[in-house]
Amino acid sequence: MLYVVAHGIDVDGLACHAIIERYACENDIAAEHYFVHHQEQGNDVTGVIDALENISSKFIDGDKILIADIGYNDALLNYFLEIYSEPLFKNKVSWYDHHKWPESVKDKVSSIVDEFIVDTDLCASQIVQNRFLAEDMYAKEIAKYARQHDQIDGKITDKDSYDLASMLQDVITSGYDKRKIVKTIADGQFLSSDFKMISQDYRTKIRPRAIEDMDSTITEYTMENNDLKTKITMALVPETLESKDVRAYLLDSEKKKEERDAIIAIWENGRIAYEIQDEKHRFIIDRLNKFYNGGGRGFVGGAKYDGDVDKIHYKQCFDDIIEIIRM
Repeated sequence: MLYVVAHGIDVDGLACHAIIERYACENDIAAEHYFVHHQEQGNDVTGVIDALENISSKFIDGDKILIADIGYNDALLNYFLEIYSEPLFKNKVSWYDHHKWPESVKDKVSSIVDEFIVDTDLCASQIVQNRFLAEDMYAKEIAKYARQHDQIDGKITDKDSYDLASMLQDVITSGYDKRKIVKTIADGQFLSSDFKMISQDYRTKIRPRAIEDMDSTITEYTMENNDLKTKITMALVPETLESKDVRAYLLDSEKKKEERDAIIAIWENGRIAYEIQDEKHRFIIDRLNKFYNGGGRGFVGGAKYDGDVDKIHYKQCFDDIIEIIRM
């Protein structure tokens, strides 16, 4: 059995799953997919440690585990080093990522896995594609679309690819069965007719209602840190909105960019996504990453809030997070 543990809420993560599924089918290997997002739970997206615990309970000699597009955090590292150092897993785990990892941590993981590749110049699905389907032109296309959606180059360089990937993101965010998405992509249809209809419905009906709900919770904060005045915007986000979309929406005009130095989005399951506009506000990401065991890349980060987050308690959550930044 090939166990695939990879990000489960965006195009790059689902592309990793699909490319590995395509590889597994071509080589007559059974694959079981775990769609994960750090320690988040709900809507068939399980936490990384939860997934690895599930796998370790049924892992047998001959099985392999592939982990992809999962950023570093202390809790995951500590768990992984403790459990996966056991002889049963020796040379049976491979890890592929494009998030920033401390060099000392990379050395520790490398010492107990079969293969460990971290390349911040690529998206995760490009790493996986290069490793497993290097000559497969369709797999290259999948990874190209994912790269555009992840905007590894800092901007969109191929609008057609970005638009296709964005439509797939609509399908992912809509709640459509992720296993069906992976199977459809792996079989050669990046955007099936069903996917196109789902995307259209999402854009015309689901997303506008969700944006309206989110807008009603937007709260603005201003704080000073070492004579630096910082304007922070926070919002409670419905599950039917995706992180990149939310971050772009909250910063999607020159006026918003002038009024918002940082944005922090919180979902009801406790997931937090944050983005800053300038290096001088790096302290926000550093403090949130440290306190909430988060991670990320560039000016963007993500973590998990442990308290209640809903339309009754969200302002308390906002205040708690602001206090952490002020510390």
